[in-house]
Amino acid sequence: MTQNKTTRRIIKITLTFFGLLIAIPFCFGMYTGITSHTNTSEAIVKTLKEECDCKAIEVSHAAYGLQFSKDDGITTQKAAYILKDCNAAMTISETMNRVHTSLLTKVEGYEKMDVVQFVFEQDETSSTVEVNNGIIQ
Repeated sequence: MTQNKTTRRIIKITLTFFGLLIAIPFCFGMYTGITSHTNTSEAIVKTLKEECDCKAIEVSHAAYGLQFSKDDGITTQKAAYILKDCNAAMTISETMNRVHTSLLTKVEGYEKMDVVQFVFEQDETSSTVEVNNGIIQ
């Protein structure tokens, strides 16, 4: 009877050890990925505020992790930013080219994001510019 209890105890300890052996790197990887994505998203907002003359810049959504979408397919990093009432001195295309160049140089990891959408809202209209893996679509 005592040998049976000892065997069960050894099995429990072994399973706990292997569980921790798997869980610790997984949790560290998730923490590292989420922190990296958050830093990238914050850097994009900061750069947008520096480069764009808009009344408001908001993060519509930012997602990190495996995602499935009918429109975008399989993505791992996706974000959308809303730029409200921007100065109309330049066209959206000119503004986006200038901002995109700045984001590529200032924001580490921007070119690796699968889908980044910039929604320009002016009065009652809106235009969306999408960037996939660092390339304006």
